Order: sequence, then structure tokens, then C-alpha cells
Amino acid sequence: MIEKMKLLHITGPRDDIDRVMDAYISRYEIHFENAAANLSSIPDARPFAGTNVYKDTFARAKQLWDYVKGEPTAATEKMKPQEAEKIIDSAYDLAKEIMLRREELRQEEIAAWESMSIAEHMEYYERQGMDGKAAMKQVAKDRGVGKREIYAKLHGPERET
Repeated sequence: MIEKMKLLHITGPRDDIDRVMDAYISRYEIHFENAAANLSSIPDARPFAGTNVYKDTFARAKQLWDYVKGEPTAATEKMKPQEAEKIIDSAYDLAKEIMLRREELRQEEIAAWESMSIAEHMEYYERQGMDGKAAMKQVAKDRGVGKREIYAKLHGPERET
């Protein structure tokens, strides 16, 4: 028996086609054709061969979501892509400034810790109630080195005073 075929156009990200196929289309008997081959029969239709102008903006938005460790949720209000791009760009710039400032503060903190001896640094944490092992771990973290290095400087032959 011959059945009339229906034409279905699927558009979207190429990477997502497999998921869409598995979720919605795989249960039907279907024959795929290249869309560009069908465009010749449609007057004034051309494939868009350019790159996605929002690709970089999307990548920055994804980095922002990763930075705040959140899950994207559905937008509550509609906006134009240009407005969304401006918001993403300004949020990205702000996050970049925050990360740079955080790194500056971290370097200042390391410099402050390095201005005191390791023994003094250990005493600082021990006075706060930490045991020797926890204090050593925190000193190593503060200074950006391994615990072995701290242990070696405290108990090794060239013991720091």
C-alpha cells in the first residue's frame, strides 16, 4: 500500500537533533532528506549559511550559569534578543570584574600570611582551637602549598623559627 508522505521541517541546533529524534520522531516511519535539496522548489528561499550571531553570547551566558552554579529556568518575561544580549554582556563583564577582584584579594591574603613565619601562622590557628593537623592543613591552604611542604619546614632539618 502506498501512503502519501507529509513534509516536516525540523529546525534547531544540530547537536540536539538526536535527542529530538529519540524523544518524538523515532516511533514513526520516516524518511529523511537534506533540507537544502528541497529549497530549490521554494521560490525566494535560501539556506542561511552564516554563523549564529548569538553563539558567543550564548557561551558567555552558559559560563555565567556555571559560575553561579544555578540551573537556567524559563524566562518570566519576553524580551528581544538584543536586550538579552546586553544583559548577558553586562552580567558577564561584572562577573569577570568580581573574579579578578577575588583573585587580587587572594593574592593579598597570601602575601599577608607569608609575612609571618609558618610557626606563627600555625600558632594563630591553634589559638583558635584547631588541632595541629587541622592548623597545618589550613596554613597550607592559606599559603597555596601542600601540607608536606609545611610539615617539612616545621619539622625538617632547616626548621623555620
